Amino acid sequence: MMIVASWPGYLKTQNDFLRIFLDGLASAGCDVVSINSIDSLRTSPSADVLLLHWPQRAFWEASSRIGALKNMLVLLNSLRTMRPETKVVWLVHDLEPHDATGMQRWLWKPYIWLLCRLLDGILTLSQATSDVVRDSLPVSSAVPFHSVWHPKYPGEVATDDERRAVRAALGVGETVRVVGYCGQLRHNKGIDLLVDAFRQLDDPELCLLVAGQVTRGASHLDELLSSAAAEDRRILYLPGELTAEQFRRTISGCDLVAAPFRKYLHSGSIIHALSADRPVATPRTPFVSDLENQLGGGWVRVYEGSLDGDTLKWLVSVPFPVGPCPLDEFDPNSVGRSAHRWLAEIGT
Repeated sequence: MMIVASWPGYLKTQNDFLRIFLDGLASAGCDVVSINSIDSLRTSPSADVLLLHWPQRAFWEASSRIGALKNMLVLLNSLRTMRPETKVVWLVHDLEPHDATGMQRWLWKPYIWLLCRLLDGILTLSQATSDVVRDSLPVSSAVPFHSVWHPKYPGEVATDDERRAVRAALGVGETVRVVGYCGQLRHNKGIDLLVDAFRQLDDPELCLLVAGQVTRGASHLDELLSSAAAEDRRILYLPGELTAEQFRRTISGCDLVAAPFRKYLHSGSIIHALSADRPVATPRTPFVSDLENQLGGGWVRVYEGSLDGDTLKWLVSVPFPVGPCPLDEFDPNSVGRSAHRWLAEIGT
């Protein structure tokens, strides 16, 4: 049985990606070992594969700049001294940290340059993003690449009764079209663009719902949303962290989920919405173009450039799809089998 050590592993976070993806590997026959801190990497795991997620955790796991620098050195040294039988694979979620500032911004490129010298493989969450990663990272041409779909989030589809109850609680009529965003509120999500675009429209049968917690350094979004909701009764702002159940129910009240993100490689938020059978509107990127080709334009509504009132008006004018989103290829077990086959190949 292939042993896959994952850093981090089964770590509780706001995003269930780790649990879903690692469960998929386990269902494919992998023995998953959970490594939940950089210090745990000091003792080289006896694994066939070490799977890395989010190298920026070197900053997240530190309480000071010195601690972050120490974490980076521990990680790099642990990879350098790892037993040769263990293949090091980076699942590249992002090319850089979201809204990076200060030390993160200055050290990221040299840190990743050193990390890339120690890799035996790179995994992405869309075939279309493999070329983007290859062109963006200083990776040897000999390092193999593979892509799997970002797995869907099981159990996210709400019943019709739940959906009606959510909309009734929000005071939204049956004929009103609700454009919504649920999740963390930070600058790169483009929430300000969404609010500005919505306020350019005077349609009384259109509603904007924004729910979630403002992250550190984005207090301006709370001020913007509070002010917009006070001035326009069509704008509903529900501040605060959402539990998994609150997220599932709240997003079910949306007819269209807006994802006007400024810059990203992959998006769990988009997959989460599609897993709830909610169509998504978002600017064109390689990842989204891949999704559009796979699922169709009814589920993934792509626009060019920045979001404005005319674009939003067009996005909500397209008939919304009916029935389940066709995410069979995104099933976690299917994704796990694909990843397992490739990891077995590079381990031989």
